[in-house]
Amino acid sequence: MCSSDLHNGLAGPIADIAKTQRWDKLVVFAEFHGPHSFAGIHLPEDPKSLTLFDASPLRKGILPPAEFLKLFGDLEIAKFLGIVDWNRDYADRVRRGEVEGVTFEGMVAKGMVDRELVMEKAKTRAWVDKVKALHTPDEAKKILES
Repeated sequence: MCSSDLHNGLAGPIADIAKTQRWDKLVVFAEFHGPHSFAGIHLPEDPKSLTLFDASPLRKGILPPAEFLKLFGDLEIAKFLGIVDWNRDYADRVRRGEVEGVTFEGMVAKGMVDRELVMEKAKTRAWVDKVKALHTPDEAKKILES
């Protein structure tokens, strides 16, 4: 699949959602990946996919999780793992790879606190270790801080 196929496959449904919602402009965020992609490195021969994970209508900001799921849930989106109590223990369990459904890379948690969107992320220790093994310390630091 080439990049124009990826774009054309999502552009129509996303445009339809934006029109239905009467949004003048919409920025969507997606992960570009293939079966063997790792930390932004992609093999040319791999088929590629786009997985949506956020949407930000003009003057509205990033959509709250429930609204994102309602509007974009029928498209290829990041896996919803449910509502959890995000705390230090839970994040540590993600890092150790103990939370069912978490990708090798880890997860991003989003929620609403006092009508404000809050996001946290936790990378798995295995993913961090692989980044450090494949890259120089300076390169690894850039990847891990992104």
